[in-house]
Amino acid sequence: MAQFDLEKIIGTGRGARRQYSEKFSEMEPPRLSEILADRVCGKHNQDAILLCVGQRGSGKSHFLLNLAVETAKRIAERKGGSWEDYFSPEENVAVISGEQIVEKLQNLKRLQVVVLDDVGADALGSRTFMSKENRDLSGVLQTCRTERNVILISVPMRELTDINVGRFAAYFCEISESLHDHGLTLVKVFTQKPQYRSGKLHYPYMRWGKHKIVRFVSGMPPADIFERYDRIRDEQARQVAASQRAGKEDEGNQKLSRIEQHWQEIDQNYGDEIMSLHGDGLSPYQISKKTGLDRSTIGKYIQRKKRAGVCAQKTG
Repeated sequence: MAQFDLEKIIGTGRGARRQYSEKFSEMEPPRLSEILADRVCGKHNQDAILLCVGQRGSGKSHFLLNLAVETAKRIAERKGGSWEDYFSPEENVAVISGEQIVEKLQNLKRLQVVVLDDVGADALGSRTFMSKENRDLSGVLQTCRTERNVILISVPMRELTDINVGRFAAYFCEISESLHDHGLTLVKVFTQKPQYRSGKLHYPYMRWGKHKIVRFVSGMPPADIFERYDRIRDEQARQVAASQRAGKEDEGNQKLSRIEQHWQEIDQNYGDEIMSLHGDGLSPYQISKKTGLDRSTIGKYIQRKKRAGVCAQKTG
């Protein structure tokens, strides 16, 4: 959308302000894609990070994909080339996996539009995600400004992202209403205004002149783009599921090895003595008094030996 300095065109003063208001009301409000493209293509060295929150199935993916395509088109209008030079699902979309998200951001070219969908979703199955991948993501986001990238991030819950990720975002949006039958999604978009004295963030609506923009209306992304996205999402979801299964198996093997190591140490240091005293008719309680081991440990050790076919021999 073209930008006009109406004060220079029609002057200032009471009459001019009325005329300014009339002219302003005739102008079409900017599209969100234009706002993002203007920010990264302007004379200032800025990126545009947008954080979108919405329940599963609310239309976050449709909204972000459509916004990515439209923003890429606006950047192409300003900088030249095809919109596909600035956005491609195969190159610029990462879904679910924290490692793949960080990898995408580390290899960005200038003025690229990137969709990071369901960031933190695999945190539900990984204790290390919040401490590692989110921390890595925070570090990478700090470098995106120099490349003037547009980063569109979706999360199912705000709590799944590191607080610093949220603070880097210039825009915060919520899915207000999903009209899937009509191919539309209504979105609330806020700017982030930090209050440095208190360290708090405020989220006022975006404004167009004196008016609040209380909703943006998003259509559906192109069908071929969504089909390509679906293939990427399915593949990355399978990789995450396989990784989580492997992680659980590793945890199980590590737990088993620790247990076996514990019993090996008991066997090496106390095995002969325990079985000898047991053969003399001493109870686990009496053996614990002589060996200093816990009574339940001695009882379990004797049972393990019996299952293994080891019989206690009397010493007398």
